[in-house]
Amino acid sequence: MQKVFPLILIALAVATGGYFLYQQQTNSTPATSLDQTVTQDETANWKTYTNTKYKYSINYPSELSYDEYSNGDISFYLTVDGKNNKTPTGLKDSFSILVRTGSSPENAALKELNQAYEEKVSFNNASGVKMKPNDNSPFDYYLSPAEKNTPILRAYASIDYSTLTPGANNKTMEIFKKMILTFKFTN
Repeated sequence: MQKVFPLILIALAVATGGYFLYQQQTNSTPATSLDQTVTQDETANWKTYTNTKYKYSINYPSELSYDEYSNGDISFYLTVDGKNNKTPTGLKDSFSILVRTGSSPENAALKELNQAYEEKVSFNNASGVKMKPNDNSPFDYYLSPAEKNTPILRAYASIDYSTLTPGANNKTMEIFKKMILTFKFTN
């Protein structure tokens, strides 16, 4: 019995330490603030889209058009020579904001994509998670107002690299990156 008691104490200490380490890693990941290098002048002449139902706004340049859908989603896309950049199967390059459900941005991302987030983020008055980029979506965020978890909005870019030249892809991505930095929840 005297030999077993120290082993039980050691096992209990290891289990307790492991539990607290797990809790610290999952609950205290600090939020990263997005690099807000966009100056006011760069977006000063941009239009503003405001959604009164889900209470957010985002700025976009005049060469983009958008489609709103009955479920609250919106997609911005490039207009080239007065023609939209759509294909018969959908948008080639788009920046979309989609309405999602869940108890938190983390929960909504896990539920939809079945993967863990890359990092927590906060900018303007939004907070949430940034997902790991993939081949067609260079950025993907699940966001909610900083002080509460609803509504949850997914903001992501979708790029069709097979149809554009590298310079055009870079310009489109730069526009989308500047757009996400103008995103904010309204009252």
